[in-house]
Amino acid sequence: MAATLIAGGRVLGNASAQVVSPQPPMQGQINNNNILEHTIMVSGTASTKAIPDRAVVTFAVETRDSTAVAALEKNSEGMNQVLAALEKVGVQKNETSTAYFNIYPVYNYTQSGNVQSLQGYTVTNSLTVTSSRTGNVSSWIDAAVQAGANRVDSVQFVFSNPQLAKIQSALIENAIDNARAKADTIAAKLGVEIKGVQSIVSSDSGYNLGSAYPPQAQLRASSTPIVVGAQEVSVSVSIVYII
Repeated sequence: MAATLIAGGRVLGNASAQVVSPQPPMQGQINNNNILEHTIMVSGTASTKAIPDRAVVTFAVETRDSTAVAALEKNSEGMNQVLAALEKVGVQKNETSTAYFNIYPVYNYTQSGNVQSLQGYTVTNSLTVTSSRTGNVSSWIDAAVQAGANRVDSVQFVFSNPQLAKIQSALIENAIDNARAKADTIAAKLGVEIKGVQSIVSSDSGYNLGSAYPPQAQLRASSTPIVVGAQEVSVSVSIVYII
């Protein structure tokens, strides 16, 4: 990589590496030697696969009736049955939370798109279960659907913050080792010596949330076990070494 060769403050031309011969600072002048020192910038990466330690499942009860009050009554009854069924299979109250709630009118439209008449009201109540007992997801789905949940919107396995932080801490060390190995190779090839680190920046690439439940199974009880799959976690670092 071409760089500028500087000696005595004069530009001499292009060279294969930047060589600096800074003048001694005058009295009261800031020494900029550190700024002018040679550097090598490299990036390092590390990744691993791990089993998530939390399950997040979202169920919904959707009802429709001629009036909003009637639709809401049906929905409340259905959701209460779902909550009771989940509690029977071991879901704790502090593991459930309302994800979404909505009441909206349903209209009949003409072919031209104009409103023809009000058909009724739809009420949707969505419930999320978040738990560390990832092996119980299948039984939750069975219980919820049999109790009246007519939608399973998503099943995801995620890392808790402590587990993710632990994985990423180990990966950062590996990413730094990876970057240093690259820098050593470059330095050896150029015949220079690494003297220190000027700066380092780390970046968490995160991981993809994987859905484990097929959409076509949303309206019936689960027939096969839900399996927690390993997910890839990765981090990267950018390091500027002083040579």
